[in-house]
Amino acid sequence: MGMVIWTAVALRKRFEKSRELSKARVLLHAIFGTQFLLGLAAFWSRRSTADAPQPMPVMVTLTVIHTVVGAILFAFSVLVVLMCYRLVTRGREVAATASRQVTAG
Repeated sequence: MGMVIWTAVALRKRFEKSRELSKARVLLHAIFGTQFLLGLAAFWSRRSTADAPQPMPVMVTLTVIHTVVGAILFAFSVLVVLMCYRLVTRGREVAATASRQVTAG
């Protein structure tokens, strides 16, 4: 939870002009919010059906959806890392200012 929030804040502060990373940040926030709310709902359903003789469908459904959205959040987080690796220049790299013909000699 902390790492997702930290990543989204870093994307907002450093790359607010990048359209791709801004969309990724918004989607990361949306998936995280959904995951958090589903976690609360799954916890509530477990607490409210604790005395039931067998697992109730609402508890099973919310728990499974919470798990699936968690996997989607993890996969999207990896995708954001790959996007940053591809789009963000690293410290020692310098962009080429003019194209030059390279000759082998």
